[in-house]
Amino acid sequence: MPRTQKQGLMVVYTPVSPLEYPQTDGEDGHQLLPFDPTRQPSRDGSPASCSSSETGEAGSTDAKEEEALFDDIIARVRSRYQQRNEPDYARPTYILEGQEAFDRLLARLEEHCLLEFFQTSLRWNWNSGTGQLELLLMTEAIHEVFKDGLTCLLKDELGRIAEDHPALQNIVEKIGSDGHTRVGIAREGWQRCPDGQFKYSGYLDPPFVYDIGHAETEDSLSQSVNEHLIFRAEAIGGMLTISIAYNKQQDPDFKYTAWLSLYGTSVIEHGLVRNRLVNKLAFYDGKAMPGRVEIPFKLFVPLRERHVLPESEEILIRIEFADLARQLERGIEQQRLEDAVKVAPTPPGILLDEKDQKMEL
Repeated sequence: MPRTQKQGLMVVYTPVSPLEYPQTDGEDGHQLLPFDPTRQPSRDGSPASCSSSETGEAGSTDAKEEEALFDDIIARVRSRYQQRNEPDYARPTYILEGQEAFDRLLARLEEHCLLEFFQTSLRWNWNSGTGQLELLLMTEAIHEVFKDGLTCLLKDELGRIAEDHPALQNIVEKIGSDGHTRVGIAREGWQRCPDGQFKYSGYLDPPFVYDIGHAETEDSLSQSVNEHLIFRAEAIGGMLTISIAYNKQQDPDFKYTAWLSLYGTSVIEHGLVRNRLVNKLAFYDGKAMPGRVEIPFKLFVPLRERHVLPESEEILIRIEFADLARQLERGIEQQRLEDAVKVAPTPPGILLDEKDQKMEL
């Protein structure tokens, strides 16, 4: 995609379009972002861009090709609507010709009475800068069980901080988990569904989000980090990513491994700086690794509210790797049970009548 010469979102990178994410961090793990402390953070869900820009003509897609693409998306959405309880672990990705094409897709979904389901019940990511629409149809047991366990660990630590630091109790009370509700507004050009987020009372965008990659690639998680911490640079101050090795062959003896990365955004004199605080730290290799991850409490607080935090002491959320491992092993156990059901042969003497879907001896 052509780079614009107008001032874009980044300071230390070649200027880019507001909805185009740059390359991953440099070796020092830092990125510099512009920041205007006098401007209110984006609370209406619009993209956190500095200016609009011209990205050049990409060429129009043939109408028939677009129609076929829309038909495939609609078929996927309808299938998910009709079989909500059936497993579908696919993450189909489509490339559309920008925001106008996405708006046409929404109109088509409305014609098929699927728009409400698409907007309220289906998880998906959209980026008008790249034209990428990713459908998150359903996640596997290991992902869901671990995600719920991680959320509980974070909540417990927030509770501990409120007890250990009474002066921070009113701040902790403003922080709450909001599951994987959407960040951003698709009609404004960008929207993602992180696996989890902690919001702060009075703010639309969450200060802290986390994504868990299981079947996803490292590139997918890197894209998630770039989009959350750049498009919402003035709102999202921290992000945790966790990668879990994928048992593609459903091998019951598969050795799971898992590692994590942590990113934080801070205000400096000339803007914002994004730091990679932890980089691919292994916490599980068939068993719990020794150690723990320490997450600065300030990452759960909006940038414009951090001035109320004590400067003399760094308040930390501490999660032991042993606790993370226990949650992961719960997910592994559940995943292996589900995998065993998928490959189990049909017991002899039991037939499925395709006409009335009843089981007969």
